[in-house]
Amino acid sequence: MGIAYQIDNWMDRKIWSKFMLNIGVNQVVSVYGQNFGSVKKPGRARDMMIAAMAEVIPVAKQEGVVLDEADIAYWLGVVDALSDAGKPSMRQDVEAKRPSEVALFSGTVVALRQKHRIKTPVNAMLYDNIMAIEKGYV
Repeated sequence: MGIAYQIDNWMDRKIWSKFMLNIGVNQVVSVYGQNFGSVKKPGRARDMMIAAMAEVIPVAKQEGVVLDEADIAYWLGVVDALSDAGKPSMRQDVEAKRPSEVALFSGTVVALRQKHRIKTPVNAMLYDNIMAIEKGYV
């Protein structure tokens, strides 16, 4: 394998890994209408964030990218170091009644789920909830 292949593979993995973080934290904090503190403590929001992230693993695999539970653990450490009062960009969009990146995040997972016949119920629910929030903008 050449260096170009190794770099491409490394970049794909990093991009998918960051995508995994955004899938979890941005969407869950937005649906719950809270801040980073809501996903830093044990409970439903954190569990949902982890479940949304975990659904990315088999989707990425079908797209030729290997992610695993260690990636989730890494991002949980990053999230846990954030300010409790902070909010991700998607939450800020929802508060300002702006269109969010929901199509890019769970919309992509849902489309790839259909392509690869993989179950992603958490991302489907997050997509539906965020779309409903956005439809309620006046």
